[in-house]
Amino acid sequence: MALIECEVEYIHPYGRKFILYTDKEWSRGRISLTSKEIVLQGTDVYRFPLISIVSIDKKIALPAVKEGRSTLLIEYVDLSLKERIFTLFSGYGTCIRSFKKTLLSILTSNVNITYKIEDKWLKGFMRVQGLDIIFHPINYRFHISKLLKFERRSMSTGFSNVGVIVLKVEEGEEIKEILVVTPPLKRDFFWQLLTIMNEEYIYSQLLSQLTRTERLVLLLINQGATVNEILQKHQLTPQEFKEITDKLEELGLIRKIIILKITDKGKGIVEHITE
Repeated sequence: MALIECEVEYIHPYGRKFILYTDKEWSRGRISLTSKEIVLQGTDVYRFPLISIVSIDKKIALPAVKEGRSTLLIEYVDLSLKERIFTLFSGYGTCIRSFKKTLLSILTSNVNITYKIEDKWLKGFMRVQGLDIIFHPINYRFHISKLLKFERRSMSTGFSNVGVIVLKVEEGEEIKEILVVTPPLKRDFFWQLLTIMNEEYIYSQLLSQLTRTERLVLLLINQGATVNEILQKHQLTPQEFKEITDKLEELGLIRKIIILKITDKGKGIVEHITE
């Protein structure tokens, strides 16, 4: 049973090893996601077992895509050919983003992790339900709106350093720090999942509450404009500017934009605020 389906254009294969086929034409098809595989129905039917996927949206050269469309690049191991292959999909943004989030949720849900909440290290899983992040088996959960910050950090274990993802979570008037240690090859899946959830929350829950002027002020804040520059550009009084920034702070938008700016995938989000 498919969890999500999208109409797409695709290039398969887009690349093998270090060879990229940027001159290939796009084909039309449909991708569906199950709990075990991605199925591409196009000129032929291709199946990509989730267990074979080694990267998503790796930073390599991509061809131009039509306006309003997003891309999804998967790298997987073809066991019959014994090599890594890239396949590139392009589809309308909403569906591709939902497809990617669902894919990342599945890829991370059964990965054994070690996490530290308060002073206790535990073994278990990090799973996603809607916009909630849940740590099992203790069933500790929080809404993505409570995630104040997340960052990569190196932690010494005595004889070596390991990479951890550090989450800062708002809990009442306190800030709780959660350390997450994942297998190195899976860490980027967790990072991308947190990033896309944060972006989704901003798009669906926060930006819709802003007027056009408030969005423009937020855009200028992100670009580093001074208060006087913003006042002059939009002919605002200091009181009006304060009311806008108070609302942005109350929604947590300024803080969220700062979080996104430290992630490569999230840097472009504010460029679409005025759309």
